[in-house]
Amino acid sequence: MLSGQKTDLILAVLLLFFSATNMKRAGPYSRETILTLKYILDKPQEMESLECSLYTPTLDEYTQKCPMSTFSCYVNEVKVLVSETGRSPIKRLAEQLIQLNSTSKQQKESDACPCCESYSEQPPKVFLSTLRIILEKKNTAVQQKPRGTRNG
Repeated sequence: MLSGQKTDLILAVLLLFFSATNMKRAGPYSRETILTLKYILDKPQEMESLECSLYTPTLDEYTQKCPMSTFSCYVNEVKVLVSETGRSPIKRLAEQLIQLNSTSKQQKESDACPCCESYSEQPPKVFLSTLRIILEKKNTAVQQKPRGTRNG
């Protein structure tokens, strides 16, 4: 009987270790954030009822020029969306994005990065769809990094 308990304990420790390793590689809330976005985007009647526009950096701005400032812009615009709607899935999305943004390694960017207000305004569905693509790219980049590097 004692041997079985030791085996259970060892299995539990291994499970915790591998879960923690996998979560660290994926980044905090990244998968959950993508799932939250999918949930919001899969509600067409709610998306159509949102009568606002949001500053929306392009995917190229994120991938090629100013990833940190464009991601911060998305975080700030989701906060605007929260104040416009007050809906709980959008509040959860904002919390997840704030967490992702605060844990990202802050890299020096060019002073030439535009301010958030310089991007074109888009409807929430376009804004959230672009954000989803950015998060998927961010998640993929973290998963492809060698084990010895940190996420960023």
